[in-house]
Amino acid sequence: MIGKSHEALGEYDNAFDAYQQGNSSVSSSFDGDAYIKAIDSVIEAFSVQAMSTLPRSRFASQRPIFIIGMPRSGTTLVEKILDAHPQVHGGGELGGISRLVASMSAMIDSQSPYPQFIVEMTVQDADRLAKAYLDDLSKIKRGTDRVVDKSLGNFKHLGLISILFPEASVIHCMRDPLDTCFSCFASQLSPAEHGYALDIEHLGIVYRQYERLMQHWSRLPNLQVMTVRYEDLLADQEAVTRAIVEHCKLKWDDACLRFYDSKRTATTLSYDQVRRPIYTSSMGRAQRFESFLEPLKLALGRRSDA
Repeated sequence: MIGKSHEALGEYDNAFDAYQQGNSSVSSSFDGDAYIKAIDSVIEAFSVQAMSTLPRSRFASQRPIFIIGMPRSGTTLVEKILDAHPQVHGGGELGGISRLVASMSAMIDSQSPYPQFIVEMTVQDADRLAKAYLDDLSKIKRGTDRVVDKSLGNFKHLGLISILFPEASVIHCMRDPLDTCFSCFASQLSPAEHGYALDIEHLGIVYRQYERLMQHWSRLPNLQVMTVRYEDLLADQEAVTRAIVEHCKLKWDDACLRFYDSKRTATTLSYDQVRRPIYTSSMGRAQRFESFLEPLKLALGRRSDA
């Protein structure tokens, strides 16, 4: 990629221009107002009051481990660490929850759209949906007790996940907001799934709504969510890795510290990162492009001197 070549040479003006030109050549139908309204509807449907009365599935399965977060926030790295554990298989972006969301109206015989029909769910519905997801997992790989699903859009479905799998472990990956957003902007993410990443301002809108929704989830009781900060993992790999393994109710295995020795192939843009030991060169990346990021800061609600 031309932008990465310029960036490697320290030619940051040329690099940003190349990233911007590349993104401008791709069309996107992203609608910021519609995205905000969609997040509003999730927060309303899965309110604190609603979550106190909604049924929970009777599947006490701990098999799925959900890794959530924005793209480029360290999700692939955390998945790779867990995949190195002999009891865990890293399934990648499985998409099972999104497929359930798309088919749920028919499955529970509702005329309402998601997430409004959540109030209609019964314990039997929750059981049936949980079983459908677990049946999909059983087709992926046998011989491991746990399977990681790191579908990034699952942060929007954490309320549903807690209904279907009350005992599941959830790991929320975070990274500096400017570094996260700029890395998305400078990467070739799928326009169909991440059309917002083509525009700096749109990235700020999506990130701010992601923050708002995660703050909402944090107010809900009984969600077993561990937040892993990318910078903390890089600063103290062993301590954070041990905490991740403990959170997932797994016994410690030294292989998790040598995740880069795994022969499994990563299929995401983070392939380069997960094939070698942890490095810190990506920290503070956005600072090199500070003069171009004012629209992003404004969309994030940050002051220009923040």
